[in-house]
Amino acid sequence: MKKGILLALLLVGIAFIICSNKANAGVSVNIGFFYSSLGPHGEWIEIEPGFVVWRPFHVHRYWRPYMLGRWVWTAYGWYWLSDEPFGWIVYHYGRWYYDDYYGWIWVPDDVWGPAWVEWRYDDDYIGWAPLPPYAAFRIHIGIRFTRTWVAPPHYWVFIRYKHFGRPITYGHIVSSERHIRRIIGRTRSIHQYRVENERVVHIGIDRTIIERRTRTPIREVTVKEVRERSGERPVLDNRKQNVERIEIYRPTREEIQRPAERPTIKRSERKPTLDVNEITRSRSETQDRDIQLQREQREKKSEQIQSEQKVEQEERANTRSQPRQQDIQKSKIDRQEKRKELIERQDNLPNPPVRERPAIVKPQKEKQSPQVRQYYPRESQRSRSEGKKQR
Repeated sequence: MKKGILLALLLVGIAFIICSNKANAGVSVNIGFFYSSLGPHGEWIEIEPGFVVWRPFHVHRYWRPYMLGRWVWTAYGWYWLSDEPFGWIVYHYGRWYYDDYYGWIWVPDDVWGPAWVEWRYDDDYIGWAPLPPYAAFRIHIGIRFTRTWVAPPHYWVFIRYKHFGRPITYGHIVSSERHIRRIIGRTRSIHQYRVENERVVHIGIDRTIIERRTRTPIREVTVKEVRERSGERPVLDNRKQNVERIEIYRPTREEIQRPAERPTIKRSERKPTLDVNEITRSRSETQDRDIQLQREQREKKSEQIQSEQKVEQEERANTRSQPRQQDIQKSKIDRQEKRKELIERQDNLPNPPVRERPAIVKPQKEKQSPQVRQYYPRESQRSRSEGKKQR
């Protein structure tokens, strides 16, 4: 009896371990690139076996994600331009979660987006909150929650419309939790994500609504992707007032998953409130983008190989044609020399006697006697002359 109970408990334990490993395998991300980039700005914590999160250093008491920066409108929709050195990673990849013990932690993911937030707005306030790890992105669906989720009040950043689009400070934010609850009760929620031209587009709140509230047009800012590892760099216009374009560095999936020297990972001191089993990986155009980049690299490599082969063929053809060209040149020189010899021989020959050509006598034409032209008078003159004769 005891052996049967022990065997049953052993089987249950093995099944639990297998299921947990499968769950962790489904959400674990090989993020060697993120380790080295975020290491100086925070610490990595392994909250469960194989599941690592990141926590920022030295943040303000009322700090929360997507707080220090500004919103700009781009071809990707609403783009969060952060003022923090780690913002170009943690606000465009992964999800945020607030744990009662660790505070704000960032769960890595390798899908890039202009921002991962949900919105609320009414006639007076506009606010946003970071999406949790339970919000997975799908190409044909958008955002799909794996469990019921309502963002708590301390997730939200609410400001008045006059501050929207400008650099946000702590003085612009509604800090009272009671006030935030009242705003949540009277605002409308929205989050719109889709894929256009193989890129994630974050629509969120309609741009015309903000233009009507602020009474100012919102210009579109260009997002330019560069290959320099400069993170995120805004380029201002000539007046140094407006952002003209944003230069970003987006590592490919291969670069993200490339093995790197991992920093010190802190072991979890207690079990977090985050349910790891409810987290699923996002799927988006980044896979297609990486495949396209790999295809372009293969095409460039094949073009390079073809050009090298073409150069080699031309060199071989030149080496083969060189003897023939030499023969042609030699035969040409020989012909010229023979011609010179013939000319010299002709010059050395004695001059032949000059034969006088007979004079050509032209026959003279016979002179003809001039013709006498006879004159015949008219009838009237003839009659007059005859009358005179008769008289």
